[in-house]
This record gives sequence, C-alpha cells and structure tokens, in this order.
Amino acid sequence: MLKRAFGLLAFLTLLSRFSGFIRVAIFASFFGSGPESDVFLTALFIPELMYRFLSEGLISSAAVPIFVRQKANPGQLQKSFWSIFWTVTAVSSVPIIGLEIFAEPLCRLLVPGFSEPGISNLAHLWRIIAPYVLLSAQAAVMAAFLNARNHFAGPGLGPLVVNGTIIAGILMANGGNLESIALSVSLGAVFQLIWLGWLTRGQGLVVDRALSRASFCWDVIREFAANVAPISLWIFLMPIVPVYERYLLSSQAVGSVSVLNYNEKLINLPLGIISISLATVLFPSMSEADEERRDRLLGAGLWALVAMLIPIFLVIQAGSDTLVDVVLRHGRFSVAETALTAEFFRNYSFWILPSSVCLVLNRAFFARGNFRLPFFAGLLAIMTNILFDGWMVQHVGPSGVGFGAALAAAVQMILLFSGLAWTSGRNALLWSLPPILAALLAFPLVKPVALALAHLNIFFSPSGKWSELLLLAGLGAFLQMLTGGIGAYFWRKTKVG
Repeated sequence: MLKRAFGLLAFLTLLSRFSGFIRVAIFASFFGSGPESDVFLTALFIPELMYRFLSEGLISSAAVPIFVRQKANPGQLQKSFWSIFWTVTAVSSVPIIGLEIFAEPLCRLLVPGFSEPGISNLAHLWRIIAPYVLLSAQAAVMAAFLNARNHFAGPGLGPLVVNGTIIAGILMANGGNLESIALSVSLGAVFQLIWLGWLTRGQGLVVDRALSRASFCWDVIREFAANVAPISLWIFLMPIVPVYERYLLSSQAVGSVSVLNYNEKLINLPLGIISISLATVLFPSMSEADEERRDRLLGAGLWALVAMLIPIFLVIQAGSDTLVDVVLRHGRFSVAETALTAEFFRNYSFWILPSSVCLVLNRAFFARGNFRLPFFAGLLAIMTNILFDGWMVQHVGPSGVGFGAALAAAVQMILLFSGLAWTSGRNALLWSLPPILAALLAFPLVKPVALALAHLNIFFSPSGKWSELLLLAGLGAFLQMLTGGIGAYFWRKTKVG
C-alpha cells in the first residue's frame, strides 16, 4: 500500500513540479533575469517560502498525528479539524497584516541593494500576493486531514492548480503587467482551497458545523499548540537563511537574486517528487505504528531515498549545463545567465541528500511526539548555514550559497541521528543508519563518474542540447533501475509492505 501511495503521489508531484518548470521557463522567456524579474520573484519568495513551511512542515507535522489518532471517532475528528482550522486561520492572519502594513520597510531589509522604485514596486506586488499565505495555511490543514486518512492523490493536485493559474496569468500578461501575474498567484490559492474543500467534504467533513460552538475542542487546540510551538519557532527562524542569501546576492552582479530563485525551482523538483512525497506517505503510518514497525518504516524509507537520489545527483553533476539550457535559455535568458544557474545547480545538488534525510528523520521524531529535538537541530543548522553562506560567497562567489546549504544540512542530519540514538536506542540506528553509510561509501565513486559522463557527448556526438538531454535521461533511467533494485531489496527485507 505504501509503495502504491508513494508512486501515485510522486507521479502527481512530478506533474506539479513539471508545471512549475513550465511556469519558470515561460517567466524566464518573458523577463530573463533583469530588474523586473528580480522584483517579482522576490515578491513571490516570502509567500512561497511560508507556504512550503506551513504545508510541508508546521501544520502537517502537528496535525497529522492528531487526525490519525482520531480516525475511528468521526465526531471527535470533526471537532479536531475545525479547532485546528480556525486556530491556523487566526494565527496566519497575523503575518498577512504585517506584510500589508510594513511592506516597504520589510522590503528594504530583505533586498537593500534594490533601487527605491524597485522597493516601491516590490511592496505593491507583495500586498497583492499576501492573501496567498492565509489561503495556503487553510489548504495545509485540509491536506493534513486527507493525508491522515491515507488520501494523497487529491491533495497532490493542489499545487498543479496553483501553477496552472499562474501560468495563465503570465501568458495573459505577455511580458508586462506584473500586477496581473501577482493576482493570479492569490487566485490560484483560492482555486486550490476550493478543490481541497470539496475533497474533505467527500471524506465526511460537515461544512455546516464549521462555526458551531460544538465543533471546537480546547483540548485539541492546546495539544496542537503544544506540538506546534517549537516547530513554529523553528519555522519562524528558517526564512532567515534564504533572506540572508538574498541579502548577500543583492550586492553581487545584477540578476544573481533571480538566478538563485530559478535554481531553487530546479533543485526542488527532485526534493518534491521523491523526498517530500516519501516523507508525506510514511508520516501517517509511522504515527500509528508501534515502536518496532516505526523503526522498520524509517529504515525502509531511507533505503528508498538513497537509492533514488544518488542517480539524480550524478545526472545533475554530469548534465547541469544541458538541463538548465533546455529549461531556461529562451527569450531574454542569456548564455551567461545559463552558465551561472548551472553552477548554482551543481553546487546545490550536494544539499539534496542530507536535506531529504532530515525530512524523513523529522517525521520519525514527530510521529513519536518529539518536537523539541528537531527544533534544536534545525536551529543549529540555521546558524551554521548563515556562517557557511557568508564564507562561501566571499571565497567561491554567488553560487557558494549551494555549498553553504549542503554543509548546514549535513550538520542537521548528524544532529538528528545523534538524537535518534539518544531517544530511541540502538535498534532505531540499526535500521536507519546503514543506508546513509552506504551512500557515504558510494559518494566518492559518484563524482568521478559524473565528470566522465559530462564528456560523453564527445564520443556520442549528439546533434544538439535535446540529444544531450536524451542521453542524460537514458543514463539516469539506467542508474535509477540499478539503484532502485537495491533499494527495493532492502524495502522488502524490512517487511513494511
């Protein structure tokens, strides 16, 4: 069941992220990496960041265990849903008010290198996009409710709805009128909320009771607040890193901030399709499993993660120039911008594996009701990321932020494994540590192979970038089957289904 659920969610996430690729490619073809794209992508940055943290971290981590525990009691489940829904709505309204009122000073703090007209335009767009935060938080509660009932496909279509609406807005703007594109962002979130609302109603949620006093349970609100408090503080601090990265890059060459934004879209494709999908599917099962099965689920998930991500790392290292060239170099996106984005992509690929492992490990802690240890590990990772970013940008250049992120994620991963040994004992490590050790042993072999594959076009003499992309896809598929067989063997060995 877990394999089928993961496969379906991964496929839908692939469609969603592919639509995100199309969105980025179309926007890049109209706006390139000039001042307009710097302004719009920065305006979209905070709302998208908050959506990712709310839907993929804060709300789901605290709400899913509560919903899972109450699946057998429909009446209490109704109370829990509406209690959490309105709590999240009230709390999420606070940053929206802050974004609306203090847009200009926040923009000056975020990107001090922007001109005054750029700051003014950024603040205006920010105010249009701000409702996206509230709508996304509400959507995250609905998605958590559906995931707890082992429904993953429907919620997986939500981001596709948002991306489709934004793509329509970009095409209608036709290279101008950034306001209409910003409006399409908030409109896409409205459509997503309507879709998820229809799905939750189909799962027995009674909308008529939304404002009934009988639908509120203070015990649930207190439990949700207690669980979410350390995570909310961590998530509140997490934007410091990307904000600091944009602060550093706003003083670099014009377009560096845009290149970072484009690169994050690229690097989040494998993260979303594989890592987040796997963590999402495993989380409800780990929340209701006993200790032994939970350890087995964690080990199986990490084997699957390593098996799927190592080939992706190799393909990125070998073909980042080709991948970025195919996706982004259209219209106003120049050759120099393509080269810089590819360099970002290669450096950030070192971040994929440790950050993905942290996603799964965090869910294992949340399933055990332990929310504080991931908070402290994440807090130390934020501090080390800031230190590494500053040093790397100074010595490597703008793309050094990729190395900084990778080093910080590795520190967080080590801390989480140490915490797992401390809180859960040796048995948990016996299941979870071998796949990571296997990845570390394989890693020294992957880099030289990637460098060799990068020069295969000399021998195969492809006729263009599409031929190079086809060659990379073939190599990636072959390696994925090879490592996937290894991962499948260890998945079956754990007997988790």
